[in-house]
Amino acid sequence: MTTNELEWIVFFLLMPFILLAIYRIKEHKKQKVRELAAEKIKQDHAFVEKKKKAKKPQVSVTLNLIGGNDYTLEIKNTGGTLLKNVEMELLLEDHQESPLIKQEYEKIFPVAQLAVGQTVSLHAVQHAGCPQTYNVRVRWAVSGGDRLEDQFYVHA
Repeated sequence: MTTNELEWIVFFLLMPFILLAIYRIKEHKKQKVRELAAEKIKQDHAFVEKKKKAKKPQVSVTLNLIGGNDYTLEIKNTGGTLLKNVEMELLLEDHQESPLIKQEYEKIFPVAQLAVGQTVSLHAVQHAGCPQTYNVRVRWAVSGGDRLEDQFYVHA
């Protein structure tokens, strides 16, 4: 056999291995591109959800002990938009008494506007006729005029 023939035999014997290596490299690159695309879609989806949540009106209600039988009932705008005409109602049974001071409640509510991060506080006094847990309904309007509401349970 001549050297030229020997070179061709070696070339044809090695060719499948070379092609397999090239194929694996290309498939590996394709897989990386697919993974990066999937990660990008996941990040975009998370960003959109975060933006929606930030713009979604959210309210929190807490009852905080000041000392003795004195508490503050706090309503906070924890969302990403301005809340308008905020109303609050304690849902009490007929035999239960409100711990809120009526004059203070009537002076504060309804709140015309509650900015993002802003809190409205009411003084509450826990006494014998008051329950330990309160069901609080909060209603508000958002830009566009939609009325929303949510209920919270707070514990003294």
